[in-house]
Amino acid sequence: MTISLDAALAAIARGNRIRPQQVALLCKRGLLAVRRSRPIVTEAGLDRLGFRSDRRRPAKGGRHV
Repeated sequence: MTISLDAALAAIARGNRIRPQQVALLCKRGLLAVRRSRPIVTEAGLDRLGFRSDRRRPAKGGRHV
C-alpha cells in the first residue's frame, strides 16, 4: 500500500517515519533532504505543504525572538 507524496511529506513534517523508498522518491523530486541521517523538508517541500517561507514553525529548541 502506497501513500501519496503529499501525505508522505506531511508525515515527515509532523515527525513521523515513512518508508525508505518514499524518502528516496521525495529526495529525487527535491522536496526532501537527508541531513545527519534525518529527513528534512526543503523549501520546495514546505511550499508544496502550504507553509509560507517567511513564517515557518521554529525548530525544536529554537529561540523565540
